Amino acid sequence: MKKFGAMVIAVFVVSAHLFADTVTIVPFAYQGISQGDAETFTEMFVSEYASVTHDDVADRSNFDGIAEQHKFQLTDWSNNDKIAKLGKAMNAGKIICGRISVFGSAVTFTGRVLDVNSTKVLNSINWKGNSLESLLFDITNIAKELAGAYYIGGKGPGGGIIFYESEAGFSVQEADGTTTTCHYLEVSPTELGSVPWCWCGYYGYCSMQTLEGIGDGKLNSQKIVDAHKDITAQKCAAKLCLEYSTGTTKAGEWYLPSKIELNLIYETLRKSGKIVSDSLHWSSSQCSNDHCAWVQRFSDGNQYDYKYNKDYYNGCVRAVRAF
Repeated sequence: MKKFGAMVIAVFVVSAHLFADTVTIVPFAYQGISQGDAETFTEMFVSEYASVTHDDVADRSNFDGIAEQHKFQLTDWSNNDKIAKLGKAMNAGKIICGRISVFGSAVTFTGRVLDVNSTKVLNSINWKGNSLESLLFDITNIAKELAGAYYIGGKGPGGGIIFYESEAGFSVQEADGTTTTCHYLEVSPTELGSVPWCWCGYYGYCSMQTLEGIGDGKLNSQKIVDAHKDITAQKCAAKLCLEYSTGTTKAGEWYLPSKIELNLIYETLRKSGKIVSDSLHWSSSQCSNDHCAWVQRFSDGNQYDYKYNKDYYNGCVRAVRAF
């Protein structure tokens, strides 16, 4: 990689066309990298963006004329008013602009989706990496985030990190007996604390008939809290999760993950470095022996049943939300 700074500026225009959007892509400007690298990134992004949005990629042959007419230069990528005017001239509803900057061994990509009429930023991304190769490797997720699509490792609507997706969907049973079909799971970006699993005496004997599958954690959590609400007002793992809220979610939407949900957090986020923790984490799933609950050690991914003192041992807690 070149020692001097490099900047690649990309502008993408999206306009309404039948049931899909037509995307016009401005050739990338580049400095400090080869024309071939810039063209590779352009072509790969076009392919990935069209794939995740099902948009049509329009002919770019008239872009230069329109840009010259409106005195638009690639260095204007951060000027929302000029970007919006260019979009209107091209009959666009949205326009996407972005910049790749290389400083020494650090690479950043900043991109945003702009509403042409209001100049409101609809979506944005600030990507950081250590090479152009890592940027190319993550190009699908970059395209998804700019398109407003969810992906594993990306930010969820509740402010968590997405760790599971299902196109077919999965069922989440609510405390009132109703069932909701969801397609994603997100987890709180930080640990909520270190507390006991429950409070029910030295031997921790209690049975709520909890389950272990995807989508089971929510009802598990409600069962745990309902079974112990008259014993003590002290916090337990499930209660901590059910009381958790963010700027876009309210208490009751989050819950203590089931055994399988907890393992998915480890497999998709802990092993990839998206979250950093070596702590022992509680699940909401009891073992076949009602004296114990399943835990997972994030240092090595080992799951095991924690016997007899689930009401005295403090385990780490992360809240999960299905949507």
